[in-house]
Amino acid sequence: MRKNVSSNNCLVPHRASRAEAGRLTSTDNNITPNLPRVILTDFYNAASWRFGLSSNVNSTADFSNIYNYDNIGRMFDLQQYGIGVAQKRVDITYNQSGQYGKITRSSTTGAITEARCRAW
Repeated sequence: MRKNVSSNNCLVPHRASRAEAGRLTSTDNNITPNLPRVILTDFYNAASWRFGLSSNVNSTADFSNIYNYDNIGRMFDLQQYGIGVAQKRVDITYNQSGQYGKITRSSTTGAITEARCRAW
């Protein structure tokens, strides 16, 4: 069962749909005047982890995100691609305590940026 929820509690009025489990399945700003229509669609796996997000702007596919998780639910990989979007990838590693160890961002231009995370 899907239910539609309207909200004016943010800067841009939008309509959201949620699945029975309460997960957000889509967001649509069609009720916002004088702006391009943007529809965001969320995809979930059996564990209720979001594994995908796609964007549609004025009926044209825009970007897509793919999220990958390890066996205990930590995101280790994020990829973005689409029409007019530079492909990007973020790899996340964790230390033995389960904290972020290193975050590496790369793009189709070959640029690689690394951030080493310090223990708190």
